[in-house]
Amino acid sequence: MSAPGILAKYHAAQGAEEKFQALAELSHFDYERLRISMAEEMEIRVSALDKEVDLRRRTGVDSNHLDLNDPEPWPEPVNGVELLDAIERELQNYIVVPDVCRTAASLWVLMTWLADIAYLLPLLVISSPQKRCGKSNLLILLRKMTRRGLMASNISPSAVYRVVEMYHPTLLLDEADAWATENDALRGIINAGHSRDTSAILRASGDQWEPKIYSSFCPKAIAGIGRLAGTLEDRAIIIEMRRRRSDEPVQQLRHALDLSHIRRLAMRWAADNRLQFQAADPSVPPELHDRAADNWRPLLAIAELAGGDWRARAEKAAIKLTLRDGEQEDVSILLLSDIRDLFGRLGPIIRTSLLLEHLNRMDERPWGEWRHGKPVSKVQLANMLRPFGIRPTTIRVGKLTPKGYILESFLDAFSRYLPSNADQSATPQHEGNQRRFDDVSSSGAVGVADRNRNITEEIRSRNGVNPNKINGCCVVAD
Repeated sequence: MSAPGILAKYHAAQGAEEKFQALAELSHFDYERLRISMAEEMEIRVSALDKEVDLRRRTGVDSNHLDLNDPEPWPEPVNGVELLDAIERELQNYIVVPDVCRTAASLWVLMTWLADIAYLLPLLVISSPQKRCGKSNLLILLRKMTRRGLMASNISPSAVYRVVEMYHPTLLLDEADAWATENDALRGIINAGHSRDTSAILRASGDQWEPKIYSSFCPKAIAGIGRLAGTLEDRAIIIEMRRRRSDEPVQQLRHALDLSHIRRLAMRWAADNRLQFQAADPSVPPELHDRAADNWRPLLAIAELAGGDWRARAEKAAIKLTLRDGEQEDVSILLLSDIRDLFGRLGPIIRTSLLLEHLNRMDERPWGEWRHGKPVSKVQLANMLRPFGIRPTTIRVGKLTPKGYILESFLDAFSRYLPSNADQSATPQHEGNQRRFDDVSSSGAVGVADRNRNITEEIRSRNGVNPNKINGCCVVAD
């Protein structure tokens, strides 16, 4: 439409929304020429008019280009089992991952169609040890099946909450190893979007810097090489991909692949099951810790609503993916676990230098190459333990009084953050260490443990409720 025709449409408009929409149809040149007079006529600031027109240009043009409009729902009721099976088949056609990973990804796809009524949305983290493992292909498939899938290989913190505010998309973020590692602000915004209650982002905007609340709450899948920050992975269901072998054939993924029927089926199934999903309270496998239980609860609810064997498959995937590699924990929790084992081997009082020596010799642990290839230092060790209320103290070794750590100061952290001894499944390589830890921490211990317990009790009696404070006496190491 020509500029005169658009202006006629503008002047005939009855409300502000129609006027904004008409101005959005003007060319950039014509709008620039008329924007000041139009803002005066509408009695608003020019910057406010610019914002409204820009918003409608993005919604009217970019949303179609990015395929961010909802499809026409399938005309007939949809069987949930058949829909999930169809999603899984498409994943199996083009990527190589374990069955439990396909199960998780299929349920996550269907979850995106219920995101507007969900309370919590787990991240889907797609990781691999090296490039060319299929991460980008998986993201492309997800874009073709999720609700308003929007794929990007880089994103800024402000872009996250602004695109969520504008489009309510499913964000599919690639190359995370290049942009997420050192970006604390971006990680904080993504972390905030884990649940609806924590997703508010407060910013000042406009000519008068008015405070405005944005939301970062939307489904997000993040792909990258290696591990992400612990706070991100704690809010995620993690799919680990490996490079495909020659005996694992898949179809070649082409841009023209049309999976719009999946989106239409998902749109109808979600519409028919909204109330049931809102009211769902699925049981969670006891093997899952609290955060994993939160992450899996919406997927387990979808599996139960779908029926068939999907609940059993979802439960199997939840347990397997949560407990992968011995349940990879935050590095500080890993440190607590390793120190507990060393107390079992070395006794309840350990010099800092001896503790560091043993930590830095541990195979398959990060302590030996903690920073830039150098072993963890006593200052770094103390900094990691300080949030747990653990601090080094002075001990006595013969005539020397070096710094060290006592078991007593760790017991509260062990009980809160590590599985209890009774909960641990004893494996051959850990049985000996576990028995030694039990020897120095149980009430029936004898020998060195008895002597050190007497010392600890003496410290407790001197200092009341603060056993870590030393009143004129060092803790004596055997």
